[in-house]
Amino acid sequence: MGDVQIGASCVIGPNTQITGPAKIGSRSTVAHSVLSNSSVGDDCRIGPFTHMRDGASIAPNCRIGNFVEIKKSFVGEKTNVSHLSYIGDASLGKEVNIGAGTITANYDRLSGRKSPTVIGDKSSTGCNAVLVAPVIVGSDAFVAAGTVVSKDVPDGSLAVGRAEQKNLPGWVERRRSSTNTMRLPKAHPDAKPDHKPDPKPGHKADPKAEHKRIRNQSTRRIAKKRRARRRASPALRNTPYQ
Repeated sequence: MGDVQIGASCVIGPNTQITGPAKIGSRSTVAHSVLSNSSVGDDCRIGPFTHMRDGASIAPNCRIGNFVEIKKSFVGEKTNVSHLSYIGDASLGKEVNIGAGTITANYDRLSGRKSPTVIGDKSSTGCNAVLVAPVIVGSDAFVAAGTVVSKDVPDGSLAVGRAEQKNLPGWVERRRSSTNTMRLPKAHPDAKPDHKPDPKPGHKADPKAEHKRIRNQSTRRIAKKRRARRRASPALRNTPYQ
């Protein structure tokens, strides 16, 4: 569908859907992916399971990998977006590395606006980073893993926004000991026991009495359910029990 151009020596793998207008440069590989209204430069590797749409543009020598969605964004030359990421309304410079799980939070539901994210050349984001747009990450800057970026990051800086890690020595053994010695709470003195107490040591339980007790419990539960059904349905109130 639409105008689709595929360059020389490309490899288009199975289960790939390309909807024009779309252009794929020479010597590029696309595997198990969906492309619509997008362009891919020369010597790129796309997929498997990549989704590119709404004007996504990939410069030459890029790697767009597994479970990555790129929407209305430009990805500069030799940039890697390899795993589990969403890049929307963004501009990525050259030689950028996007860590696994990085997303651009570009949509404001209250205003309905989508804001841009800009990442400079040779910058990197760690795993599970969130870039809250509008935001600019400068050139040669780093975003630490697990960081939520809501302010601009200057060139050559490291952005860290997460709680400080604390290690508790001996916690496992203390937890295990407290679990082994934990006692159940005592029953209320007015509460009725749900079951007969365990027999005394040396006492031989009567199988017939135990069977009768279980049968009586089952009979009471069935009668209780029948009464509830009769109360819920007026049509059954004046009918005999089945």
